Amino acid sequence: MSGPLGRRALHGVVAGLLLASPARADGVLTPEILAAETYAESFTAITDLDDGTFLLLQVAFSNVGLGDGHGACRLLWVTPDGGSTNDVGGVDRSEWRSTGSQLSVGGCTLTDGEAFTFSARLEERQAELRIPRPLQPRTPPGARVDAGDRFFESELLIADAPVSARLSSPAGERTVAGRVVVDHTRSTALPPQVARGWARFRGMRGDRPVLIEVRFAPDGLPVGWIWWRGETAPAPLPRALPSESADGHLTIQTAQGTLTMVPGRELYMYRPVAELGRIGVLARPFIGDPTTTTTRGTLLNAEGVPVAAGIMERSTIRP
Repeated sequence: MSGPLGRRALHGVVAGLLLASPARADGVLTPEILAAETYAESFTAITDLDDGTFLLLQVAFSNVGLGDGHGACRLLWVTPDGGSTNDVGGVDRSEWRSTGSQLSVGGCTLTDGEAFTFSARLEERQAELRIPRPLQPRTPPGARVDAGDRFFESELLIADAPVSARLSSPAGERTVAGRVVVDHTRSTALPPQVARGWARFRGMRGDRPVLIEVRFAPDGLPVGWIWWRGETAPAPLPRALPSESADGHLTIQTAQGTLTMVPGRELYMYRPVAELGRIGVLARPFIGDPTTTTTRGTLLNAEGVPVAAGIMERSTIRP
């Protein structure tokens, strides 16, 4: 990881990856800076491009450190041949702006209108996503988790849409089409209070494109949802314990039958505590010790036939 990511930005960035929040009345792109020291909020775009490029663009907020509402801009870029960069830049509260329809945090800018755009410029790379529709917030089943006087909330802002990505790097400039999911997170709960792990499948390609999320609760059965493209809303998954093989195949039960998420080529493994050295050690009481592995993925039906392909993400959180 490169870029000036400090302790103040780390909690927001990591929580944004691990947690996923209802929109405010004064605008979807208006962060709600809460008083809790453990507050974290994020807006994240997961992008699967037609040329094999994977992008994660994210802005995140937290109260860790001196003052409230510190911001961070992140760009994770994985090239078709597997090369990756993960750049993050942190800013103070006075250095980011929100108008409700536009949010600017360091090198990141999000704008909502007839179309939604999300751009990130960090180090030598710039990515600009254009989605030909406005944000359409939807709250999936199990979107709120209460942990004592703390909480976690989630919503989808764009569930599987076409995207045009304009990319600039030392290798040159190009524009590539693809698919994207955008979510929004807000939490005052610490990640280990919300889950001991997550599994997310963003299958935006194939015969039956689908989004799946499973939260492994700290004490109890997993909670999750599934949203097939073309259906009007996500549906809850039965509260049945998934089976996971040693090679990472995760089998779940749904109203449509048994489905298995199969990981493919690894795109990126994110271990912030290990990557950030002393800063990571300082952050561990807030975030635990998370590991997030992002891979290509395939979804199989009960007969072993592929029905969707895309991005698979598996997170584990050790206290």
